[in-house]
Amino acid sequence: MSDAKTDSDTDGVSAPRKSARRRWRWPLALLLVIVFLLFDIGPTVPAPGPPSAPQAEGVRLMVQRTQAALVGGNGHAQLFYTGADLTGAAVLAGNIRSLGQFDAHLASGSARFRMSQQLLGPVWINITADVESSRNGFPPVRLRIGRLPLGEALSRRVVGLAQWVMKERGIKTPPLDTLVNGVYIAPAGITASVYLPGSGDVGRGLAGLRSTPVDAAAAARIYCSLVQREAHETTDDFAQVVNRAFATPSGLSDAVEGNRAAFVALAAYTVGPGAMRLAKGMQEKTATCNSAYRSAKIVGRDDLPKHWSLSAALSVTLGDDLSTAMGEWKELSDSRPSGTGFSFVDLAADRSGLAAAKRATDPAGASAFAARLRKATAEQIIPIGALALSEGLTEAEFVSRYGTIDSKAFADATARVDQVIARTVGE
Repeated sequence: MSDAKTDSDTDGVSAPRKSARRRWRWPLALLLVIVFLLFDIGPTVPAPGPPSAPQAEGVRLMVQRTQAALVGGNGHAQLFYTGADLTGAAVLAGNIRSLGQFDAHLASGSARFRMSQQLLGPVWINITADVESSRNGFPPVRLRIGRLPLGEALSRRVVGLAQWVMKERGIKTPPLDTLVNGVYIAPAGITASVYLPGSGDVGRGLAGLRSTPVDAAAAARIYCSLVQREAHETTDDFAQVVNRAFATPSGLSDAVEGNRAAFVALAAYTVGPGAMRLAKGMQEKTATCNSAYRSAKIVGRDDLPKHWSLSAALSVTLGDDLSTAMGEWKELSDSRPSGTGFSFVDLAADRSGLAAAKRATDPAGASAFAARLRKATAEQIIPIGALALSEGLTEAEFVSRYGTIDSKAFADATARVDQVIARTVGE
């Protein structure tokens, strides 16, 4: 017998296994380097505090101003956002956990925007965008992802890639240098010359990036049925409108999907055609039945059905976090001098719609809850007990009683609202 030693004799590992280890060594090392460069333990952007009433009002006015400018200029607009506008938007967005944490810093000729998004446990991705002023065309942008700086040329390619992804999702925008043709940045704010034709479609598409699609044909079928039924059997009772919506066959075999379509149809019927943006293609499918109808009411009020149906529709498309946040922001904005005051009655209608959406999209009970909504009374939709809650609070009164929407006092108040809802909607 030979005494010659092989590799496996010397270390107990066969040559093929050694070769396999060597093959995977460099790819694994490269993966670890990429992970180290791109991801962090913890965010670089601090968690925002709760939004204030002035911030909620400021963002609402900023959105309205932007929409008016784009519509008035047929897509062309000179937009100006102050530092306070950007800070308010960052705070409001940061209060929706699924969106991440944001901040913005302005200087003469440049701005820095940062985002931190939690991925898993302590692992975060932190992105920084440094933007410079430009007289013409899309501004110079330098991105940094984690520890990895991309440089201006690669950053523009990344922005172009994002635009391509949006196009594949049905969001059409002009070339970058046409989309933004000049930016002036100063410590006081940012001025940008933009061209955004079909801005409503872009807004709908951007929302769709984070939404769960709703069957537009089913939503249109239910909406048109409501309009046609109203033409023959007029009612302003919102409970009857809900009954009709959930009694209309959606044409879908899945009860959850049928319920989601019904909520979007109700929102379009009670709030207006703008809610159809929640189901891509719905507006086109309702063109032949978009006739006038009377406002639906509950206990003599036409605002509560709007709160209920929109909150439910937002929940089934964009998620509970966004639906809840938008309801609270609306009331904060209303507490300002120009508003009607912070209303826990309106908030109860929001939260009741949210509770109904949760029940209706639970696969275990979706069919049963739809059957219940086909016969629901006003009390089972928005508890009459909620009408005894506080309304018309000014900003000063709200702050004096509750502080912020993140306070224990406010959490206790909303918990009491939910208890009232649970005795009806939640049963």
